Amino acid sequence: LQDLIVTNHTLLLLLDGVRELTADGIPGDMLGHIKQFATVEIMHQYGLLLEDFRENGAFVNDCIFTMMHHVGGDLGQINVLFQPSILKTYSQIWETEYELCDDWSDLIEYVIHKFINTPQPAPLTLSTTLPDISTQLLSSNLLVTWTQEEKDSLHWYYVQCRQSKCVVADILKLFQENGNQQKTRLSIIEQLLEQNIITLIQYDDLMKVENPDYERNVQTPALSVASADSPKPEDGDSKTSSKAVDDIQVLRDRLQKENRGKLIAWLQKSLLDCCFVKLNLLSGTIHVTTGIGGSIGEVVMEPVSYHCILKKKSIPVVPWNQDQFAILSYQPFILLLHKLGFHLPADAKKMFVRIPEFWTADILYNIALKLGPLDKCK
Repeated sequence: LQDLIVTNHTLLLLLDGVRELTADGIPGDMLGHIKQFATVEIMHQYGLLLEDFRENGAFVNDCIFTMMHHVGGDLGQINVLFQPSILKTYSQIWETEYELCDDWSDLIEYVIHKFINTPQPAPLTLSTTLPDISTQLLSSNLLVTWTQEEKDSLHWYYVQCRQSKCVVADILKLFQENGNQQKTRLSIIEQLLEQNIITLIQYDDLMKVENPDYERNVQTPALSVASADSPKPEDGDSKTSSKAVDDIQVLRDRLQKENRGKLIAWLQKSLLDCCFVKLNLLSGTIHVTTGIGGSIGEVVMEPVSYHCILKKKSIPVVPWNQDQFAILSYQPFILLLHKLGFHLPADAKKMFVRIPEFWTADILYNIALKLGPLDKCK
């Protein structure tokens, strides 16, 4: 942990020095990088190292306080420092009058003062946390209500289970394994049809399995209209197949609308990094670039991609910040990876999503294009 924090501090100093030497250095670039550290999880790690402030030495403590100063001051995210472990260590430093520079003493005083004077959320009471039991019993809609996240999960579970002989049972089992005990077999079938994941013919087949008398009861007014207006089975199948063709674009557009465009760009860059490495190894030449002051230097290839491709192994897509880590467990993004042909952790029995080693430079480039237009400035 100490090595990571000190190395990151050294990197920030290096980037700051380079920014000052270049005419187009933009302070916002540095803040954008530091923003990735303004999370409760990352600051918790800094707080863990700060607990050993007596043994750390002045330089290590400077590395910790510099980042905390950026987060609480430059970014105004002081609330992420309101953690018991951090506040406890701050109090110990303050009470023992441990020798620190004035900037760090001011930071400690400011954080503690701000925490004391910031109203804390009111504790939850039973009346606010427990709904009226009679309302639950009377409301039949609770059992069939689907959140957007559950709908996304259903689509992904269906992709996993559609080859199974007991597809509905397997989907229900996946919901239960993930803590959702309220879903029923019938509600799953209804939702599959509502989302156009299955055709009306498939819906009928599944309902017949659940209820042998389904054929006698099928002619309800709502379904009669649907049957009269619905296309023939062949049309339904062609509609499903055309829908499958557009899945990648639909998923990509949805992620864009959810302000996750940067994460699509990150995935695209991972593909292009691999493409660049493969082209260099294929041609046997290294591209050069113009550096600071007009000097010429070699382009440094992304090390994870380079070493994996050199060893002819699949390339892991490594998340470097909290947003990237979170998106890799977001069902629509996982489905997008599946549609594109990435090796998912469960399939490859590995920790990370992986880019197949056998993808050529052409394939990598074409898949990157499916994620959107390329930013040629980069």
